[in-house]
Amino acid sequence: MLIKADSVASVPAAGMMTNLPCPECGERGTRLGRKSEAEQVLQELRRRSERRYVSPYFLATVYVGLGRKEQALISLENGYADRSTFMVITKDDPELDPLRSEPRFLALLRGMGVEK
Repeated sequence: MLIKADSVASVPAAGMMTNLPCPECGERGTRLGRKSEAEQVLQELRRRSERRYVSPYFLATVYVGLGRKEQALISLENGYADRSTFMVITKDDPELDPLRSEPRFLALLRGMGVEK
């Protein structure tokens, strides 16, 4: 199930091109008090990842929005291990701000060579 753009936020072009649910919709949904929509996005990303590659980075952004820092960090570490192209925005992505003080997040940035 894809979250419709008008239900939470506009769907980014990347989400439309890949036909993936909008991870940003999941994160924004939690900020707007729509946790159930964020959970739906997360479930759909997990379901699709069983059939094809879904960047763990997408999962991480939804986990952050849901306040699940541990799962977000695991997903980011998996994204780093997979060499996900989306990891290049880790340092500057404001969606990840809640993780910035986490030692594992800082170690991840150091490992990527983009430490602040």
